[in-house]
Amino acid sequence: MINYLRKTRKKLADDNKSLKYFRYAFGEIILVVIGILIALSINNWNEIRKEEQQEIISYCKIGEDIKSDKIRIETIIESIVERQLVCKRLLLKLHSTPKDKSVIMDDYLAAVRSDVFYPNKAAITDLTSSGKLSLLHNEGLKELILEYYTDMENSLRIIYSNQSEITDRIFQYDNILVMGAHQTFYREEYGKELMDLLPNVNWQRDKNNPYFKKFEEHIAMAIVINAREKQILESTLSKIQPLLLSLNEVCIR
Repeated sequence: MINYLRKTRKKLADDNKSLKYFRYAFGEIILVVIGILIALSINNWNEIRKEEQQEIISYCKIGEDIKSDKIRIETIIESIVERQLVCKRLLLKLHSTPKDKSVIMDDYLAAVRSDVFYPNKAAITDLTSSGKLSLLHNEGLKELILEYYTDMENSLRIIYSNQSEITDRIFQYDNILVMGAHQTFYREEYGKELMDLLPNVNWQRDKNNPYFKKFEEHIAMAIVINAREKQILESTLSKIQPLLLSLNEVCIR
């Protein structure tokens, strides 16, 4: 196009010999300006295109992170359901006043354990730490993403606090050896010789025994806290699916 303009300008200049030089010089200036403007336009278009591509890539990476969160949450919910069954079975065994304490201690650790969940925040952390959050131009979708991670932090804060309530109670027994901590399924780690030396108090036979009451309360509390954790995670899961759908729509463009 520049060559065409130059030829046209030269032809017009040749029609008037006296103004030839000035027309030629002025025409060159115009051509240079047009060339610069075209180059700038192409460069700006390329930059905008790169930003758009980077934005889509960012949405896709965030979607992958949240998808991995979804899979992990579903697994934890399944684990909570199993743990609830163990807790209920344990309380039933406890109230059957078994002669052998191992009948309840085998289920004890499985009843009071917890799952640690850390959300995958690699993509959003990279954007925020590098100051590139502005790449996300879809304000509605960006707001949903940031809201998801804020809600997740608040939910995990509640879950971890509740889990601590359960695990801390393990060390609130006056004597964990009298309680029978060594008589769980880890007893093989102690060995028979050491097991014979450590206490073997059958408090499970007496429902009025302080250890019986504290143990019962511990497991009952675990049922409540597990139910609360399941409720929170299910609420989070219900918010993930529509967010993933929105992210997928952007990624497949």
